[in-house]
Amino acid sequence: MRRINIISALAGLGLVSLLASNTVAAEKEKPAPEVQAKVARAIRDVFPDAVIGEMVKENEDGLDVIGVALMSKGNKIGADVTPDGILVETEEPGEIMSFPQPAAKALKKATRGMKASFEVAKTFAKSEKDSSGGMKVTKLAVPAIAYEADVEKDGKKGEFAFDAEGKLLESPKWAKAGSSEKSEKSEKGEKEDKE
Repeated sequence: MRRINIISALAGLGLVSLLASNTVAAEKEKPAPEVQAKVARAIRDVFPDAVIGEMVKENEDGLDVIGVALMSKGNKIGADVTPDGILVETEEPGEIMSFPQPAAKALKKATRGMKASFEVAKTFAKSEKDSSGGMKVTKLAVPAIAYEADVEKDGKKGEFAFDAEGKLLESPKWAKAGSSEKSEKSEKGEKEDKE
């Protein structure tokens, strides 16, 4: 009887593991080969020496993208590229001491007392809903650069982002962002994004 209970318990664990691995596999769906080729071209246009790693389908703020892990000049970089080959954004680890002084100062103040890791984000294209409700992607003439900190405090996670002048672009919803600023994005930043 004891042996049957142990076998049943192990079989149950195996089923749970199988279901969990299928869920993870479904979340990490790879793009079709023709999409991978378009994505690789978009990456190599900006990073000619790129060693491209894993590509997975993702959705960022309503926009379907291919998340790409790559290496360029010894740096690990994460990139989001549309399935039709438009590079949207890259992020790579950064040292706060190498950031422009106003951005570094603002990040230090915002992340005081929090666990933080810093990165540089470059936005190459913006997305917005079109009149049909679909997402429209527009390439920027010059990439926008943000200096970011992924933070954790009291079990809550979020991200702060500042421009080179130290202007707040994004903060966690749970963080105190100041009385005249929205907690998700500053109103001024949103107006400038639309212009």
